[in-house]
Amino acid sequence: MKMKLLKMQKKESTGIQDVIGESKYVDNEKIVIYTIKEKSHVGVGTATLTQKDQKIRWYFNGNPAIIKQSKGNTDITSEITTPKGVKYDFYVGTPTKSTMTIETRTDTEVVPHIDKEYDIYYYLSPVPRN
Repeated sequence: MKMKLLKMQKKESTGIQDVIGESKYVDNEKIVIYTIKEKSHVGVGTATLTQKDQKIRWYFNGNPAIIKQSKGNTDITSEITTPKGVKYDFYVGTPTKSTMTIETRTDTEVVPHIDKEYDIYYYLSPVPRN
């Protein structure tokens, strides 16, 4: 499925290198995590895919962020909102070790996904509703 999504989106945006993660569909929406590469810099972004009548549409959740660069690496936490208003916390950065943990809004010892090809970690967590 990731290759199909990547081919579909590369037609519209040449900056995307890879789809490295995706959530399950929830209420006909899915979050995908993608990488971009600009010279020696690596960035990560998210998009929401919506499915209706067998058609899939991409909605970018803001601009991707550069997390790996020659002057140093950056860890980022951001809140994203899908077109239907569902909120997620998105954690991304460079791993400090192969079995690292991060602190999220709801937990202190969360093991993020680590993409070995790009040497980055990411974690997507639904924001609790009040």
